[in-house]
Amino acid sequence: MKMRAIFLLTLFSAASMPLTLVAQTVAADAETKLDEVRVSGEAAEDGVAGGAPVAVVSGETMTRKQSASIAAALRDEPGIAMERADNPLTAAIMVRGFGGNSVMPGDPNVTITVDGGSVNSGQNYRNSGMGVVDPALLKSLRVYKGQLNALEFGSGLAGGSVVAETIDGADLTGDEVGFKFRQLLGAHSNGGGWVTSSTLAWQPSANVDTLFNYTRRASGQQKAGAGATVPLEPASGFNLPTYLFKTRVRFGDGHALSFSVNRFSDMEANASFGATQYSAGFARGTRWRNGTVGALAYTWDPAGNDLVDLELKFTNSKQQMRFQGNTPGAFDGNYNYKTQTATLKNTARFTTGAISHTLRAGLTWQREERDTPLARLASAGIDTRTGIYVLDEMDFGNDLLVTAGARIERQQFSNLRRWAMVTPPPPALPVPVMTLVNLPDYTHTAKTLGLGFEKGFGNGLTAFGSYSIGDGLPTIDSGFYNWSDTLLPVPSETRKVRTIEAGLKYSGNDVFSSGDSLRASISVYKTTTRRPHQAYPAGANNGLDFRGIELQASYQEARGFYGRIAATLVDNREQPIATGVWRDYTYSPPSTLALTLGKTWDNGVDLSWTLNAAQGQNLNGTQYAGFGVHNVALNYTPQGGVLAGATISLGVDNLFDRNYGVTRGGNIPELGRNVKLTLSKTF
Repeated sequence: MKMRAIFLLTLFSAASMPLTLVAQTVAADAETKLDEVRVSGEAAEDGVAGGAPVAVVSGETMTRKQSASIAAALRDEPGIAMERADNPLTAAIMVRGFGGNSVMPGDPNVTITVDGGSVNSGQNYRNSGMGVVDPALLKSLRVYKGQLNALEFGSGLAGGSVVAETIDGADLTGDEVGFKFRQLLGAHSNGGGWVTSSTLAWQPSANVDTLFNYTRRASGQQKAGAGATVPLEPASGFNLPTYLFKTRVRFGDGHALSFSVNRFSDMEANASFGATQYSAGFARGTRWRNGTVGALAYTWDPAGNDLVDLELKFTNSKQQMRFQGNTPGAFDGNYNYKTQTATLKNTARFTTGAISHTLRAGLTWQREERDTPLARLASAGIDTRTGIYVLDEMDFGNDLLVTAGARIERQQFSNLRRWAMVTPPPPALPVPVMTLVNLPDYTHTAKTLGLGFEKGFGNGLTAFGSYSIGDGLPTIDSGFYNWSDTLLPVPSETRKVRTIEAGLKYSGNDVFSSGDSLRASISVYKTTTRRPHQAYPAGANNGLDFRGIELQASYQEARGFYGRIAATLVDNREQPIATGVWRDYTYSPPSTLALTLGKTWDNGVDLSWTLNAAQGQNLNGTQYAGFGVHNVALNYTPQGGVLAGATISLGVDNLFDRNYGVTRGGNIPELGRNVKLTLSKTF
């Protein structure tokens, strides 16, 4: 890929953008702070924080898009790629090239949390996907890109963090005393699937609200385009119930206590052990999966006190998987992750001289335990982390914001165990054998520093950028891991991450005609990691170099016409330890384009067409085909009658039944044509 030419072209375009936009903009007093914005009929409410983009999708938008997973909800976002997004059990998310891919579903460069609790399910080598979260439970979904933006959620997060927040009772009641009930019913043609989601909210007084949600999402065996089979699909399909209970009590001057439990469970018959890449060498059998995230939180936000906005939260997450082969095999067993997290954070707002500060600071503690090592491939043990972070957003006036952030975190591994080859074999055995080995305890310390800025120039134009360096911490899975079954030395160095980013964003009204609005942004980034696999010996010569350009623009016309474009150009390289020679990253997602055109009417009808396309690419001599998939959607919100306020959504994904796949290293096709219908209403 000729990324140097692309970067020069992008920088030239960015430099000329101010002149073009200033000439077009009528409203000289347009707001230049990079707030979240929403386009009718579209998915994202995007903004910038800490000098890097933030993707935001509301629960209402997920319903209108009929998203089957959090990955599907992010399908049209620049810099975010996904695989198998229509199956909530196997969907994987990649942020700027990092995250779950076809070989390793887990990646310490990206985290996923629900209400502050981890739903990362570990690697388990091609078995566990990313966290299972039903979009019907969510109030919002945010993706913080880059390690400065995601500094609150971990160390050295080169990709970023996916943060999901579930709905509260007061969201349905409007924070008024009484009952509210929301019902969602849906069906889709591919696999004969269906979904039902029932939410009951009760607010007995002004200070107490409670919510209970039951969602069940099911599907038979799904098909790829042109009737092709999906090798990983079990004959049973899936039947996935999820539950959410939340309650909150507010008292005194800004005090509140809240408690929540979120749970899912599923059983798949005749499923492949490899849930993210098909291989005839992997066993087939029955797979049970369930997960629970419980959270207890205390918040204090006293009126008139800008120095205190405090939250103390404890979460307990259990992500469990059991596999039993149709015939006994090496993969049989229970693979459980237990993660406990405690956080104490405060946001203080104050002024020093001419600078206004929004200072966020926090303490974090996390204990993750995996109880069973996977034969030959992953360790078990306990990973305990203690960290402290601070993020200071400083407003200097004149539309200049500067964000400085730092995090330091201490990690300790204990009770580590893994299977390894005994070499040489005992005298009584003719060949080497596998044995369970206890590994030594060890520690790491990670430091992350970053600086970002936003500068408005008037007329709606703002420049932003950031620079960050940090250390990434290994997971239980990555410790002592290699392909030769022999033990490796204790990892003595952390993963090194460096990110630099620059971009421009424009926000204007009455740009081309009275009552219209235009939002546009372009961002160029480069992320470099050294020692991405900590299990290799100290001083190993390996790394990743990911570069990308993210472009998005949305336009809303007063008569209801709208459009949105999101494009991502990538050039991802890796330096394998075996050769030390740079080459294409084997599991690089392709460059992508998402284009949406639509029209809304005053009677509540919204009709849109979306093109999701990817560029073909040649990775180290292997050619992967590009694709273009067309989706159409019709959303209707009746303005009167018994269905007033309801949302009726009809969509057809992959309209022309294209057989395609985005998996780079595997052979899993995406779904073929899928007609979807959903009705939701709050009573």
